Amino acid sequence: MGATLPLATSLSTLTATVLSAYLIRCHLKYMTMPAQQRRIIALLLLVPIYSISSLASISYPTGALYFDTLRDCYESYVIYSFLALLLCYIGESSKDDMNEEIVLWSLREKRIYPCMWPLNVCYSAEVIDR
Repeated sequence: MGATLPLATSLSTLTATVLSAYLIRCHLKYMTMPAQQRRIIALLLLVPIYSISSLASISYPTGALYFDTLRDCYESYVIYSFLALLLCYIGESSKDDMNEEIVLWSLREKRIYPCMWPLNVCYSAEVIDR
């Protein structure tokens, strides 16, 4: 078990990093909506950061606290990027400067429809853009 865990972790890290790098490269190559795609790239970078920090923590257990701290700091940035991406989607804007008035105006334009059963037990209505 001692030799198989680092080997399996290394292969998983390599696979995750290569696939994420490919997706990031595609987003950089076809940058049509920069405000949204920058945030998507930040989300995609979480996969290799998590896998590399896990590999480093397994390989060097004494430094696991430091690797986990760096990973957690980046995770907080990813949460910010995800919320900013949601605001870009709600605001229906590709500009970098999302204004909260644009988001609020966009939400006012949405129509409210009642939820279907069983969701109407927990939620009274939903907003759908049709």
